[in-house]
Amino acid sequence: MGKLFFDVFPDLKVPSEMERLMKEVEVTKVSTNRQRSHLRVYLLSSRLIEKSRIFDLERNIKKQLFPDHELTVKIIEKFQLSGQYNPKKLMMVYHDSVLEEFRNYSLLEYSVFKGAQLE
Repeated sequence: MGKLFFDVFPDLKVPSEMERLMKEVEVTKVSTNRQRSHLRVYLLSSRLIEKSRIFDLERNIKKQLFPDHELTVKIIEKFQLSGQYNPKKLMMVYHDSVLEEFRNYSLLEYSVFKGAQLE
Protein backbone atom coordinates (compact mmCIF):
# COMPACT_ATOMS: atom_id res chain seq x y z
CA MET A 1 0.00 0.00 0.00
CA GLY A 2 1.28 3.45 -0.93
CA LYS A 3 1.02 6.81 0.78
CA LEU A 4 -1.43 9.62 0.16
CA PHE A 5 -0.25 12.16 -2.39
CA PHE A 6 0.21 15.04 0.07
CA ASP A 7 2.10 12.79 2.48
CA VAL A 8 4.66 12.28 -0.29
CA PHE A 9 4.57 15.90 -1.55
CA PRO A 10 3.59 17.94 1.56
CA ASP A 11 5.06 21.23 0.31
CA LEU A 12 3.43 21.15 -3.13
CA LYS A 13 0.91 23.95 -3.70
CA VAL A 14 -1.86 23.29 -6.21
CA PRO A 15 -5.18 24.99 -6.98
CA SER A 16 -7.92 24.18 -4.45
CA GLU A 17 -9.95 22.03 -6.85
CA MET A 18 -6.89 19.93 -7.66
CA GLU A 19 -6.06 19.74 -3.96
CA ARG A 20 -9.48 18.23 -3.24
CA LEU A 21 -8.96 15.62 -5.97
CA MET A 22 -5.45 14.73 -4.85
CA LYS A 23 -6.33 14.27 -1.16
CA GLU A 24 -7.70 10.82 -1.99
CA VAL A 25 -4.99 9.81 -4.46
CA GLU A 26 -2.37 7.27 -3.45
CA VAL A 27 1.25 7.35 -4.58
CA THR A 28 2.21 3.74 -5.16
CA LYS A 29 5.79 4.33 -6.31
CA VAL A 30 8.32 7.08 -7.02
CA SER A 31 11.36 6.25 -9.13
CA THR A 32 14.19 7.92 -10.97
CA ASN A 33 16.80 6.84 -13.47
CA ARG A 34 20.52 6.56 -12.69
CA GLN A 35 21.26 10.03 -14.05
CA ARG A 36 18.40 11.48 -11.98
CA SER A 37 17.10 13.25 -15.05
CA HIS A 38 13.67 11.58 -15.00
CA LEU A 39 11.30 11.28 -12.07
CA ARG A 40 8.30 8.97 -12.34
CA VAL A 41 5.41 9.21 -9.90
CA TYR A 42 2.90 6.36 -9.97
CA LEU A 43 -0.61 7.27 -8.79
CA LEU A 44 -3.69 5.24 -7.95
CA SER A 45 -7.03 7.04 -7.88
CA SER A 46 -10.62 5.94 -7.46
CA ARG A 47 -11.75 8.94 -9.51
CA LEU A 48 -10.87 10.00 -13.03
CA ILE A 49 -8.45 12.90 -13.26
CA GLU A 50 -8.34 14.84 -16.52
CA LYS A 51 -5.07 14.48 -18.39
CA SER A 52 -4.63 18.26 -18.58
CA ARG A 53 -4.63 18.33 -14.76
CA ILE A 54 -2.05 15.54 -14.66
CA PHE A 55 0.18 17.57 -17.02
CA ASP A 56 -0.29 20.65 -14.79
CA LEU A 57 0.65 18.57 -11.77
CA GLU A 58 3.84 17.39 -13.49
CA ARG A 59 4.77 21.02 -14.21
CA ASN A 60 4.00 22.08 -10.63
CA ILE A 61 6.15 19.31 -9.16
CA LYS A 62 9.06 20.28 -11.43
CA LYS A 63 8.68 24.02 -10.90
CA GLN A 64 8.12 24.01 -7.15
CA LEU A 65 10.15 21.07 -5.89
CA PHE A 66 13.00 20.80 -8.41
CA PRO A 67 13.43 24.30 -9.90
CA ASP A 68 17.21 24.10 -10.30
CA HIS A 69 17.44 20.55 -11.66
CA GLU A 70 17.35 19.35 -15.24
CA LEU A 71 14.57 16.90 -14.56
CA THR A 72 11.58 15.54 -16.42
CA VAL A 73 8.63 14.66 -14.20
CA LYS A 74 6.24 12.01 -15.51
CA ILE A 75 3.09 10.93 -13.70
CA ILE A 76 1.76 7.49 -14.50
CA GLU A 77 -1.81 7.33 -13.32
CA LYS A 78 -3.93 4.26 -12.71
CA PHE A 79 -7.63 4.39 -11.99
CA GLN A 80 -9.56 1.91 -9.89
CA LEU A 81 -13.09 2.82 -10.95
CA SER A 82 -16.49 1.67 -9.78
CA GLY A 83 -18.63 -0.73 -11.76
CA GLN A 84 -20.65 2.15 -13.19
CA TYR A 85 -17.99 2.54 -15.89
CA ASN A 86 -18.11 0.38 -18.95
CA PRO A 87 -15.81 1.01 -21.95
CA LYS A 88 -18.42 3.11 -23.77
CA LYS A 89 -19.18 5.35 -20.81
CA LEU A 90 -15.51 5.66 -19.93
CA MET A 91 -14.67 6.80 -23.46
CA MET A 92 -17.50 9.34 -23.40
CA VAL A 93 -16.28 10.81 -20.11
CA TYR A 94 -12.52 10.57 -20.72
CA HIS A 95 -12.38 11.20 -24.50
CA ASP A 96 -10.82 14.67 -24.24
CA SER A 97 -8.10 13.36 -21.93
CA VAL A 98 -7.28 10.56 -24.37
CA LEU A 99 -6.99 13.14 -27.14
CA GLU A 100 -4.75 15.31 -24.96
CA GLU A 101 -2.44 12.40 -24.29
CA PHE A 102 -2.27 11.48 -27.98
CA ARG A 103 -1.51 15.11 -28.86
CA ASN A 104 1.47 15.11 -26.50
CA TYR A 105 2.65 11.71 -27.70
CA SER A 106 2.23 11.92 -31.48
CA LEU A 107 0.47 14.49 -33.66
CA LEU A 108 -0.12 11.86 -36.33
CA GLU A 109 -1.85 9.48 -33.90
CA TYR A 110 -3.75 12.43 -32.42
CA SER A 111 -5.07 13.39 -35.86
CA VAL A 112 -6.09 9.83 -36.68
CA PHE A 113 -7.86 9.34 -33.35
CA LYS A 114 -9.54 12.75 -33.47
CA GLY A 115 -10.97 12.04 -36.91
CA ALA A 116 -11.99 8.48 -36.14
CA GLN A 117 -15.59 7.43 -35.61
CA LEU A 118 -15.82 5.55 -32.35
CA GLU A 119 -18.08 2.55 -32.05
